[in-house]
Amino acid sequence: MRRTRWLALGLCLLLGLAGCAAPHTQIPLQTPMPTLSPTPEPTPTPTPAQQLGNDTLAQAPSYSTYALPLDLRSGESFSTALYKLVMDAAAAGETEVSLEGVNATAAQVDSVRAFVLARGQSAFLSDISLEENALALVYTSEDTTEIQQAAQDFDKAAQSILEECYQTGYTQLQCAMALYQYLGQHVEYSYESMDDGLYGAIVDKKAMANGYANAYAFLLDQFGIENALVSAPDKSHVWNLITIDGVSYHVDVTFGANLLKGQSLKFFGMNDAAAATALGYTGWTVSNGVADLETPLCSSTRFEALQKAGRSDMDYAGNAIYMDAYEEAPGVSKLDLLTGEVSVVFSEQTDGIAVLDGLLYYLRNEDGYLYTLNLTTNETVQLFEGTKVTALERRGNVIYYSAEGQSEMGQISP
Repeated sequence: MRRTRWLALGLCLLLGLAGCAAPHTQIPLQTPMPTLSPTPEPTPTPTPAQQLGNDTLAQAPSYSTYALPLDLRSGESFSTALYKLVMDAAAAGETEVSLEGVNATAAQVDSVRAFVLARGQSAFLSDISLEENALALVYTSEDTTEIQQAAQDFDKAAQSILEECYQTGYTQLQCAMALYQYLGQHVEYSYESMDDGLYGAIVDKKAMANGYANAYAFLLDQFGIENALVSAPDKSHVWNLITIDGVSYHVDVTFGANLLKGQSLKFFGMNDAAAATALGYTGWTVSNGVADLETPLCSSTRFEALQKAGRSDMDYAGNAIYMDAYEEAPGVSKLDLLTGEVSVVFSEQTDGIAVLDGLLYYLRNEDGYLYTLNLTTNETVQLFEGTKVTALERRGNVIYYSAEGQSEMGQISP
């Protein structure tokens, strides 16, 4: 009996060991690790959801003259209550903001003062100084009515831009692109700008780099899109950094405005390497307008094709971007934002492209005529037979063109 028990126990042990043996599986090959450089930097690859399609819908903008970057809305370094008091005083032309009963630390007071002056939303506000338990506001105009009218003009102009750059169903990405294109097309780079700040870009439609960057930031804030300012090491230039679905990109509206008047997306969605090459800077500083922030890694190649193209325009309904002169080849190509694929649409050289309501408008280089390509049926139609067109662009929901023999630009609207 005892022998039988030992035999049974031995058999169980053998069976147990056999059952625990791992089955033979083939280990998949992995991509070799890159060679380490002397100063290695992390290069995380965005997930497919971040890289292709699945973009977050934008919140419908509810205009606020007090719009702030996301991190300042609830941060300890900034007082939104004091900020609103200062902005209200500046809009009314008041010369003092009492700090009686205001629950703000000295650091918060200084942050609000610095942010208001740096952003430049008030046309005539030139300085804010801290006096005994109050902030003193100084203006370049003594006309209170003029100051108040300027504040109203700003709000009206900013609201108009938001209305033009948003439609129900737009994603955060599409809003960011629409704002980039709007500022590039409507704001003139001018050394004579009275105010290289937010007001100059929004109302006067004139600005330098600081005005472009602050205007873009303020409008992005209206949509709740995470963004920051980026400054060159010598502070000679400033641009924006946007973060959409956890992925950060460089955007330079100033360069975009100076290249084909915003008819190119070449300076939108750049990664660090592309920004360094296109803008000529490295070692930049990222800020929220109050304090320096940790510099995020921008490594996505989602919009790499845009840096290799000439003119480009967004097909908002089709979630694609059409580009000419891609990789210096004649013709028009399509960047599908859902798949990330670039495909050739046609190979004829063009001198202008625009997309509106499912139609690709293009100015054919060979004969100088304007054509449309139906993006659904692929049907091509020549417009204005016998009349040559010399320029083409889209602004909002209107196609503008210059035709021979006409002193003013013609318009095509849906």
